Amino acid sequence: SEVFPEARFIVMTRDGRAVVASGLLVPWDPASHGPQRWSWGEFSPEERERWQASGYSFITLAAIGWVKVMRAQELAVRDIAPERVLEIRYEDMCSEPIELFRRAVAFGDLPWTSGFERVIAGASLQNQNHKWKEDLTPAQQGEVEEWLAGTLARHGYA
Repeated sequence: SEVFPEARFIVMTRDGRAVVASGLLVPWDPASHGPQRWSWGEFSPEERERWQASGYSFITLAAIGWVKVMRAQELAVRDIAPERVLEIRYEDMCSEPIELFRRAVAFGDLPWTSGFERVIAGASLQNQNHKWKEDLTPAQQGEVEEWLAGTLARHGYA
């Protein structure tokens, strides 16, 4: 915003429980290798204590990572005029992709084209937010929900 004062920002949010579960399944997710290989900054004392208390659980580590990313996102847009920020949700993109992309394109003051619409219409977007309930054990679900509770609530996922 300081470099480009007229810039507009699109912020996408997804249910942190789904992000945690999904991230643990992919080898490139920074949390899947431990905090020494991620770029989300140092642990706060609370985060370090929580991670240690979990027995160095990668579930807790991934949850800490999502909270850090969400905090950074919140701070990044905090002082930007609301009309310069478009907040979208992953599940809305999956359920109404053309409508959502039309909003995003209009927000960016860009032209909508039939070719772009065809690409979006041809994409297979399926909301996978529910899969965390299948991929995580009940104990892991509780661990994730406990750590993410406040951030999930602030973003409408509680």
